[in-house]
Amino acid sequence: MHIALESNAKPEPMFTITDHPIDAAGLKAAMAHPEAGAYAEFEGWVRNHNEGRAVSALDYEAYAELAAAEGGAILEELRSECEIIDARCVHRVGHLRIGEMAVWVGVTARHREAAFRACRAIIDAVKARVPIWKKEHYADGTAEWVSCVACAKHGREALAGHRSPVPGSCSPAPARPQPNVPHPAEVTEAAFYRRQMALPEVGIAGQEKLRAARVLVVGAGGLGCPALSYLAAAGVGHLTVCDGDLVDATNLHRQVLFNAADVGRNKAEVAAERLRAQNPFITVTALTERCAPEHAREHLKAFDVVLDCTDNFSSKFLIHDACYLERRPLVQASLYQFEGQLQVFRPGSGAGCLRCLWPAVPEDGCVGTCADVGVLGVVAGVLGTLQATEALKVILGMPDVCDSHTLLVDVAALDFRRIARDRHPRCPLCGEAPTICDVTATGPAVLPSTGWSVDARILTAAQLAQFQVVDIRAEGERLGNPEWVQRLPRLDWTDADAFMRLPPDRPYLLCCAHGVRSRALVDHLRRAGHANFFTLIQGIDALAPLMEGMQR
Repeated sequence: MHIALESNAKPEPMFTITDHPIDAAGLKAAMAHPEAGAYAEFEGWVRNHNEGRAVSALDYEAYAELAAAEGGAILEELRSECEIIDARCVHRVGHLRIGEMAVWVGVTARHREAAFRACRAIIDAVKARVPIWKKEHYADGTAEWVSCVACAKHGREALAGHRSPVPGSCSPAPARPQPNVPHPAEVTEAAFYRRQMALPEVGIAGQEKLRAARVLVVGAGGLGCPALSYLAAAGVGHLTVCDGDLVDATNLHRQVLFNAADVGRNKAEVAAERLRAQNPFITVTALTERCAPEHAREHLKAFDVVLDCTDNFSSKFLIHDACYLERRPLVQASLYQFEGQLQVFRPGSGAGCLRCLWPAVPEDGCVGTCADVGVLGVVAGVLGTLQATEALKVILGMPDVCDSHTLLVDVAALDFRRIARDRHPRCPLCGEAPTICDVTATGPAVLPSTGWSVDARILTAAQLAQFQVVDIRAEGERLGNPEWVQRLPRLDWTDADAFMRLPPDRPYLLCCAHGVRSRALVDHLRRAGHANFFTLIQGIDALAPLMEGMQR
């Protein structure tokens, strides 16, 4: 395999990776130039020792595409900084025996000083920057990957200590005011993933798998933010974030991709901006609408892995069923105060699905949300990070994916437990006689005022005027709200008796932050015979356009 990374036309530099023996004589002949007054050459051979240990052979691996960009960049930089005519570098990959040539560098220049210094600068930069890894095979039968970065560092320091004013010399660039903070132009893809690719479980092949992967994250909240951050940092090449909600001040303590200036903006769009800035080598797409039944299956087909980072049962079952029917791996997590759970649903695992545990979708609101019962931000961070970990393991083909168990996490007690997830033969989705063959809406009915669920999107001002709007949130949740909210009557949603004592001669529209608490309360009141209560499907903020218009 020969990979030419630069044009062969002189005087353009050329960086080459090859798995064939290096022909130094042929390369030298190709460097001849009538203007050259000097030629410097470096040959690196495989030696039989390393730090006092006997070596029997070496293996070299390279991430070809990154090596191409980085090696070419090195030669281009030196060609512009030094008065050299031509520069070439060839590096071997594969298995090399003792005495074989591993790397060759050749430089032609008008003056010997420039040729000497450019030759040394090239080999030091290649060691430090190009993603090529060396495995030492020792005579005792062991083998380990080793780094040449320290070696390159010493070379650079020696070079910096011997600057020369001779015309045509290749002197290091002047130091920046903050030498430990790289300039954006110096952040290369090779450097970005170098430490990760040093892992045997990742390596070059694994990084290429990550780069080719297409991952969908539904929900950019407390779970989605850390999951997205680590997937982006790992180099997942195509990330899509789906969220129709807006950033709220109450999100900021746990949704770490956002800041105070983002309040009121769409979460998916802000998250995409942050992730593109975090890793410029990946593609990030924002979907600003909720995942809906009518397009869920078709939409999920485009992805290799899906992460469910939502916070309600209807969305979780919709995503789960769609992924099962489309045979897409799903990494799902949920949390409650200091606790959480994680599970991976993967085609062919033989384990039970979500419907094996819950044949019917539980009512949204039967378990308190973060807004209802509170949450420590770091708990969401732990679960979201675990989701990213499992997704990366699926992409890399690593063993021990959590696809046969449910992982229970108690952050307060620092306790992790695994519970087997058995398949139920009468499961309506994955059982012997499945009854679920497609996805359907599982949320509340959309009825403006004739049912008990009110949709603000189709509610008119005249219809709203028929209701007495009641804010059932805690007093602290009203802080900073508009004046029209402050004028609304407020009752604590946990005190059902207070609502039963309200005059029964008019309808009441109960509103909370996201429609979960109001739905649970209205369901309770109606079961008790109070049919004059209604719930707003969305949060109270959805009433703003109508309420503000009625006040004008």
